[in-house]
Amino acid sequence: MQNPNAFTSAIRLLLGAALWGLVAFPMTAADLVPFSDITPAQAAAMIVAKGADPLFKIIDVRTPAEFAESRIKGAVNIDVKAPDFKEKVEKLDRKGFYLAVCRGGVRSARAMSLMKESGFKQVYNLAGGLMKWQEEKRPLETVPSQAAAPSACGPTAPDPGTYAWLNGKKSTTVPFRLYRNHVHVEAEFNGARKLELILDTGMPAPGVLLMGGAAVRELNLAYAGEARVGGAGGGSFPAKVAAGVALRIGDLLLREQTAIVKADAADQAGQGVNETIVDASGVIGFALFGRLVVAIDYDRMLLTLSEPDDFNYQGQGSRLPLAFESNFPFVDCAAQLAHGKSVSLKMIVDLGATHALSLNIGAQPDIQAPGKFIRFWGRGAGGEVSGRLGRIRSLSLGKYALSNIVAGFHDAKLMPLEKDGNLGSDVLRRFNLIFDYSRRTMIMEPNSHFNEPFETAMSGILAEKVAPGEFVIRHILPESPASEAKLQENDRILEINGLPAGQMSNDDLFSVSSKEGESLKLTIRRGEVRFGVVLKLRRLI
Repeated sequence: MQNPNAFTSAIRLLLGAALWGLVAFPMTAADLVPFSDITPAQAAAMIVAKGADPLFKIIDVRTPAEFAESRIKGAVNIDVKAPDFKEKVEKLDRKGFYLAVCRGGVRSARAMSLMKESGFKQVYNLAGGLMKWQEEKRPLETVPSQAAAPSACGPTAPDPGTYAWLNGKKSTTVPFRLYRNHVHVEAEFNGARKLELILDTGMPAPGVLLMGGAAVRELNLAYAGEARVGGAGGGSFPAKVAAGVALRIGDLLLREQTAIVKADAADQAGQGVNETIVDASGVIGFALFGRLVVAIDYDRMLLTLSEPDDFNYQGQGSRLPLAFESNFPFVDCAAQLAHGKSVSLKMIVDLGATHALSLNIGAQPDIQAPGKFIRFWGRGAGGEVSGRLGRIRSLSLGKYALSNIVAGFHDAKLMPLEKDGNLGSDVLRRFNLIFDYSRRTMIMEPNSHFNEPFETAMSGILAEKVAPGEFVIRHILPESPASEAKLQENDRILEINGLPAGQMSNDDLFSVSSKEGESLKLTIRRGEVRFGVVLKLRRLI
């Protein structure tokens, strides 16, 4: 069992365009009490202030291989998972002043706790670890290693646990459900309850993220700590952390997994979680992608997990090299934008994002929103997010090209590590995909969805489901069917095409609003007045 205190250190999880992570709240110098987490800024100040003190040491508790690849200058390596960790620590001066670091802050928190038990007086933990340190552009001594695969411990460094095959074949194939471009796969938890999880390359941590609720409560998880999870939108919500979770997908058994569980209090308070994930109980990513070959067949709706050593691709698909940064996969592609200019792009590959792609305005001089666009609004992990939707002429991935694509344009990065933007599942679902992180490769084969047009909502309504029985209209786009029907912000949608709103999700509303030329019938409540409207749907971009 891992040290419970370790789980309160910084963890970063990514779900589509919503960035999840434990929020590290700023502290002043006076708040630096021994055996506490400190920010990279505070750690940097500590190094400057204490660097000449012979009793000050930076203890890097990662493996020797990780330490050899990159480290803070002056750090010494004592692997917290090595059998001789306590023996080596016993040789240090207990009156010394120590900064414990690892990749994500979890292993170093464990080391800090062990050192406290051994009688040390002043030990501090770098919250968020070297991942957060690098995110803030702070220096590391590095030894480049182009061949290195992404770390099995991930940027968050909860223990990745172990796994086993239950069929002796070292592979398993299971059906999945596609819901609003998300791949939903069934997983059995602790040998009992089955839950649906979204498969997400944009979740770079081992373990799972669970969204709370009755089904998750029935798992009776043993919680080892608490955290606050935040992200796109700037806010946060409380979460709990459980260790030692076992989950089974087909004939694959994952043992000793970490589960980050959204607290039910946040559900009741309505603290922002994008409803695109409500239809599933949680998210899984690097726990699978980081150790196995993952093949997604959208034509047959099958997911195949295989041992890398036993995988040998013989097809004719396009092999695209993947690069990794903090376990996020990046791919090179090219786009012709609306103004006709072609740009080369480096994009995060994000199965958890339901859109086609998003581009970061200004990441390159030519990446600008098109002249014709519509504003959009949504909700990320931390609250409201917004941007512009337009079209680009084409996107090239390997030897394949897609045309007339709906793209989001953002003034700021949705994810701190994004380069030019984010490649989402409305592009990716048009291919049968194979992810082979061990060979740093993504293989793409066009499928039956390849030639489907890219569309977006055509009503002009941006709405959010706020209660079981109704949606609230948050924004009305100008010069749209909704504005022409005189709908207003804060109007409540009670029925959609004759069905009670309680039977529909945000994604259902999006689906019925994306069919050009059809009519959308709504029952609206404005104050105490109920009335009906019929919107004739048309393309707005």
